[in-house]
Amino acid sequence: METKQKKFPVGRLILSIILAIFVIAGNIAVNYFSGYLDNMFTKYEVDEEDENKISYEDAISHGENVTAEILREGSVLLKNEEKTLPLSEETQKVNVFGWRSSKMVFGGAGSGFVDDSKAVSLQDALKNSGIEINEELLKFYQDFSSSETTSGVGETDFSITEVPVENYSEELIQNAKNFSDVALVVFSRMGGEGNDLPKSMEEFNGDAEHHYLELSADEESMLQMVENEFSNVIVLINSSHAMELGFLNDANIDAALWIGCPGTAGLNGVVDVLTGKANPSGRLVDTYAYDLTKAPSYENFGDFSYVNAPEYFYTNYMEGIYVGYRYYETRGFTDGEEWYQSEVQYPFGYGLSYTDFAQSIEDYSVENGVISMDVKVENTGDRAGKDVVQLYYTPPYYEGGIEKSYVVLAAFGKTNMINPGESETLHLSFSVEDMASYDEKTDKAYVLDPGIYEIRLMKNAHELLDSRTFEVTEKVVYNETNPRSTDLTFATNQFDDANVRFLDDRTYLSRSDWNGTWPSEDYAETELSDEDLAHMNSSFSAGYDVSKNKDTEEYTNKEIATDYQLTKDDISFVQDELKKVIQDDETLQQLDDVETNSVRESDYTKLQRYYKELLDGRIVFGLMKWFDYESPVWDLFLNQMSVKDYSELVSMGGYRTAPIESIDKSVTMDIDGPAGMQPFLDFDIDIKPGVGFPTEVTTASTWNVDLAKEMGICVGEFANTQNVYGWYAPAMNGHRSPFAGRNFEYYSEDGFLSGKLAAATVVGARSQGIWVYIKHFALNEQELHRDENGILTFANEQSIREVYLKPFEIAVKDGDATGVMSSFNRIGTVWSGASRALCTNVLRNEWGFQGAVITDFYMNFGTTYMNALQGVLAGNDLYLNPFQAEAVSEKEIKQNPQLAQATRNAVKNILYMTSRVDATSFHVVSSWRPLWVIGNVVGFVIMVISVLWLVLGIRKNNK
Repeated sequence: METKQKKFPVGRLILSIILAIFVIAGNIAVNYFSGYLDNMFTKYEVDEEDENKISYEDAISHGENVTAEILREGSVLLKNEEKTLPLSEETQKVNVFGWRSSKMVFGGAGSGFVDDSKAVSLQDALKNSGIEINEELLKFYQDFSSSETTSGVGETDFSITEVPVENYSEELIQNAKNFSDVALVVFSRMGGEGNDLPKSMEEFNGDAEHHYLELSADEESMLQMVENEFSNVIVLINSSHAMELGFLNDANIDAALWIGCPGTAGLNGVVDVLTGKANPSGRLVDTYAYDLTKAPSYENFGDFSYVNAPEYFYTNYMEGIYVGYRYYETRGFTDGEEWYQSEVQYPFGYGLSYTDFAQSIEDYSVENGVISMDVKVENTGDRAGKDVVQLYYTPPYYEGGIEKSYVVLAAFGKTNMINPGESETLHLSFSVEDMASYDEKTDKAYVLDPGIYEIRLMKNAHELLDSRTFEVTEKVVYNETNPRSTDLTFATNQFDDANVRFLDDRTYLSRSDWNGTWPSEDYAETELSDEDLAHMNSSFSAGYDVSKNKDTEEYTNKEIATDYQLTKDDISFVQDELKKVIQDDETLQQLDDVETNSVRESDYTKLQRYYKELLDGRIVFGLMKWFDYESPVWDLFLNQMSVKDYSELVSMGGYRTAPIESIDKSVTMDIDGPAGMQPFLDFDIDIKPGVGFPTEVTTASTWNVDLAKEMGICVGEFANTQNVYGWYAPAMNGHRSPFAGRNFEYYSEDGFLSGKLAAATVVGARSQGIWVYIKHFALNEQELHRDENGILTFANEQSIREVYLKPFEIAVKDGDATGVMSSFNRIGTVWSGASRALCTNVLRNEWGFQGAVITDFYMNFGTTYMNALQGVLAGNDLYLNPFQAEAVSEKEIKQNPQLAQATRNAVKNILYMTSRVDATSFHVVSSWRPLWVIGNVVGFVIMVISVLWLVLGIRKNNK
């Protein structure tokens, strides 16, 4: 009889192995993405309902009213022949032309988006104002295309949709003419996060020789048709990006109004301007040139990588300080008025009104280093309106010396409503030291050159109204012995490594030789030498050793204290310190009541609960709001925390700051973006819809800091209704190029104007008990390749300080911002968040910033890009990290005392920022973690069963 061959239970073995791999891999994956899961699936409930200062409905109403007001004051009247605008009372019907009139651009793509499904349309705004629109024309556009333009981070579709002229039937046009002789023509452009605007429209169904910021062939044909058929043609420019608007010079165009991107309710304000209920008082915040391809940044903005190192993307700021009006006004001075008029259509600061104003200098003085000017503004027209006063200075320029713009904005102000025949006097002032230029070559400091400084009252950056002079008799250097009054330490070179390297015998643009120093295209075509390539490779090395980081020199090798238990002496010390900082007798009485047990615990105020915790031996987070940054209490407070606490707080900053049980710190929620709190990604908490505010460009065009502050207040009010405390905004990078994709969410080409409006917004938001993260710090003026290992950004120190850091400097010094967001890009070869020069030397040591620096969306993923260890050592405290559980791990902190000290300092900065407000406490009401535990138990049981099954199979086989 044949013996049956024994078979090993291979199937059972394979199944057991698969189950084991599944359980192990699942746990690894869950651990890696625990932060993401926390953000997505953990829900929190308010422990204690604090009474909101304002209801959700009132917050929305306030925000919508402010949005409309921004458009009433921020719409810029570009042209108004024969007083075409405002529309006469007899004008009850209007034709609205342009496909985009049915799909207006309300914001931008990415974090600055506005939900257009909740926005007031132009047609509805007109009808709400009593004006009838041509419904046949609207339906014609809707039938042609109702598709949404694809927009999102890195995926904006820049195709320009416009109905070809041949699609307009004779009947449609004749009906429109019979309906009204007024034609309102809309042209729109949008920007998007992750993409810059196309310099060629070839891949977007357009002409290869045309760029995105000029009219397409279909738009030109449509406009020409309207001009030929209608007697009153009014153009609306619905774009936050400076376009080529030479077509507005056509004689048949009667009026033009720039409206930027109006947010959800802004078109109500636009229609108020069109109908005369509001008098436009906006002024442009960018120079509008006839040919954008002739701007000095044009050839060095875009897609550049090294010939022999194509994986390294870069951009060179070869134009130096000559950005926007700094270039056009300076070259207009050197090359003459004829050159200027051929290049510039609308100067920076330009804007018309329905009335006339006369400005004159009433008083001028210089006292204690402050230049002051009183300007009388008289309404000489026949309508009430507001006016903008602009003060510039012209510094002395010496060939071969520091580069200087011919005019620089120094101060501005906006009047209240002035009735015809009445006047208002505005007092404007600025410090003499504000006129200093940065000398990166010789003195390596801010310098006030000797000579005559002309203080110019101007209608805009080009038209002079009147002036006075100020003389500097000898050179002033703001060095170590003479720092500027607003700096804690003197400003000196920090960014030599960011200076344009890898370029032989080339220089930055200079007014002494425009043609000889012009940034040509070959500046952006570079092959690295062997030495430079080695330097680049070392900067991008995958290996990283904390001990070799030069920033560790800032810290000693001393071990940090953790898990510390307070002594009686510690408690007494904190008691004394607390009573020193509390000046209010009633508040002090609350402490006495706890000490003497004269109040029941059930009746404790928050302070009394925190104080009782102290008496019981623990300093809790809620008590720290009373102590300033330098208080010695912070050391005791931080000593109580564990290394795990440090790791979690620094690492887990994705739309939140982490809860820390040891100090009774609750989770707090942070929300994007610059157009108001809009959760454009699923990582954000679930909040009700908020108001979509106008783009920063539109807000800046009001030139009204009070209105910017009011917008910040509105955001704070909305945040309070949703128990949100952090806002990733405002954004304030520069308009280096009109083609930069995110110009819509940055204020202006001028850093001073941007800074003043940003500071006001910060003050407004913080007044409502929230913190803000001003962004993106710094030199984040290009979207293309921004996050592909961090685009290398090269610029000279003068332009960095005078142009690109200026808004942040003002927002910190004037706005007292306590949060900053670093940027994706590199400054030179160093990621901005790992730049100690930026995050510590300039931000904290020079400007006096106290608070936390958070990254932009954290994108490490195993490379050295956005390396959290480097960042913490440099002064980047918090990681916008919705994925990885440990950007800075417990193990790494324990291995290196210097890293531990840096992490402890980062923790202090985060807790200082968050402790400045009285945040609501939360507790977890649902989470994925219990399901993970259950899943692990089930998986383990199944795996055990499979192993037993395998063992039984083997034993049976052996028998």
